[in-house]
Amino acid sequence: MAKYKNIMVATDLHLDCIPVVKEAVELAKAHDAKLTVVNVVPNVPYYMASGFSSIADIEAQILTEHKARLHAVRGKIAYEADYVLLHGCVKQELVNYALELKADLLVIGSHGQR
Repeated sequence: MAKYKNIMVATDLHLDCIPVVKEAVELAKAHDAKLTVVNVVPNVPYYMASGFSSIADIEAQILTEHKARLHAVRGKIAYEADYVLLHGCVKQELVNYALELKADLLVIGSHGQR
């Protein structure tokens, strides 16, 4: 079996994300690998700004919520990991960060499914 050194897990931070993150933790433990948990806050489309003073206000609120959720995920896993919050186009940010990180393995779940 290939030995992974740098594992990145992408999560949407919903309550059902924990099984996916825990699966990544098990892989990291098995390979004695570095683990990075990543969430991307997507850009907010202009039409969602109705009722808010600006898109920046909406995005700031979402970023605050995601920081709290990322902190909650940290408390539910028993493995040393880096936690990263990005902002932008989800696909592009994940690919770019995985390349920057030189990740050997990218773990992505589908609403908590393994």
